[in-house]
Amino acid sequence: MSLKLLKEGAVSFYAEPSKTEIGPAAKVSTVFYNPAMRHSRDVSVCLLASANPGKDARLLDGMAASGVRGMRLAKEARPEAAVEINDRSEQAYEAILRAIKRNKLPNAQARCEDVRALLHAERYDYVDIDPFGTPVPYIDPALRGTKSRGILAVTATDTAALCGTYPRTTERRYMARPLLSECAHELGLRILVGYIIRLAAMHDIAAEPLVCYSREHYFRTYFRVRNGARRADELLKSMGYANFEPEGKRWISAHHETKEWAGPLWTGEIFDAKLLKEMKGFASEKRLDIVKDLDIWIGEAGAPPLHYDVPTLAHIFRKSQPRQEKLLEGIRAMGYKAVRTHFDLQGIRTEAPVEDLRKLF
Repeated sequence: MSLKLLKEGAVSFYAEPSKTEIGPAAKVSTVFYNPAMRHSRDVSVCLLASANPGKDARLLDGMAASGVRGMRLAKEARPEAAVEINDRSEQAYEAILRAIKRNKLPNAQARCEDVRALLHAERYDYVDIDPFGTPVPYIDPALRGTKSRGILAVTATDTAALCGTYPRTTERRYMARPLLSECAHELGLRILVGYIIRLAAMHDIAAEPLVCYSREHYFRTYFRVRNGARRADELLKSMGYANFEPEGKRWISAHHETKEWAGPLWTGEIFDAKLLKEMKGFASEKRLDIVKDLDIWIGEAGAPPLHYDVPTLAHIFRKSQPRQEKLLEGIRAMGYKAVRTHFDLQGIRTEAPVEDLRKLF
């Protein structure tokens, strides 16, 4: 097996790196590693170092490939926890064994099983599901395999479907209607979050969103999982539909009310501000390159759903596009909350009605 010795964070590992540093990577014939996903792994390290996964915690990197995420969790985030790094590929398993030995990680263990079978037999305080494509086949066993008060992390790279390019695929996989629009990535993320919450509720489990974000070619979501039908019922109250009208107006409702709509989807909070602030402290201390993203997410916490794309508004209003910061200042001066959004570099999240935005333009 001709693999390269690579380094990320505080660990070394063996893999065949993808040929691109940006975006999705094609599958490789040996042990997969996508350097473009380092940001995702940095977030995982920060979150696990900041959130409490439980006493004597067991952590599972369920679809590990090179094992770099699990090893970084074992060394950088939770050296006191027992970390199981699993991949059903025998080549990946052998590479993970070598890397664990090389990094001297007594708290890490390699496994070579189908993650669904593993989650049926074992339960963990943290479960990470990072598949190539849709996570749908793995979510139900992952929910069952996460202990109450544990953390579930899920990646989705089928963003084309979730964002509305293939609506029938979205309806089939996630039981929701997407909408190809300037809000497509936010809608896609909220459909994914809503699907996981609804699926958890079927088992009387509450999956409470902690940190859910969109980046480049993927969505990444973290949930605090708690047993209890009452908690699950409370979360279901924040499921709804996004409605859009041609002149830029948009709103959330219990049922779809316009020709252009998406849902059902999660309409509640996607960021836990307190946790994000703790993560920022850890990231700053360790000099991880995600502090700017954490600042944006902290600003977004508490902001209303359904962001606006400023160039699209300029087109609708037939006005020149104002500078983003000037627009934000104008909205705040009118008494509304207004922040930047990670969904769109030229986007804003605000409670201001579209009529007042038109006046500002």
